[in-house]
Amino acid sequence: MKLPKVLSCIFLVDALADGTFRYRVVGTAVEEFYQVGSFAGHTPEEKFGDTAERALIPYRHVRDTGEAFLRGANLSWVHDDRRYVAYEVMLLPLSDDGKAVNMLLGVHDFVKDPA
Repeated sequence: MKLPKVLSCIFLVDALADGTFRYRVVGTAVEEFYQVGSFAGHTPEEKFGDTAERALIPYRHVRDTGEAFLRGANLSWVHDDRRYVAYEVMLLPLSDDGKAVNMLLGVHDFVKDPA
């Protein structure tokens, strides 16, 4: 019964051969949380503009090292007025050939910052 709730917090990002990242599938809770429109088919630069590097640094780390990544943050990097909205995100590497990371699986956990 909890599967739909979990699926809405998951996203897949393609790590393309040219070094770019493109969102493949993004859950509805993630899209509602960021409030930047539909992600599917877009790059982080298209969705986050000048602040895209905040998403790209961990994406590159997971792609280049094959290590999982976990971080907590707030939404102030996307929306100045949403500093109170906190989240944790975990990124996991996926590979078609078992060697090179060509996709990232992300899971969000959204929390309100009590401060």
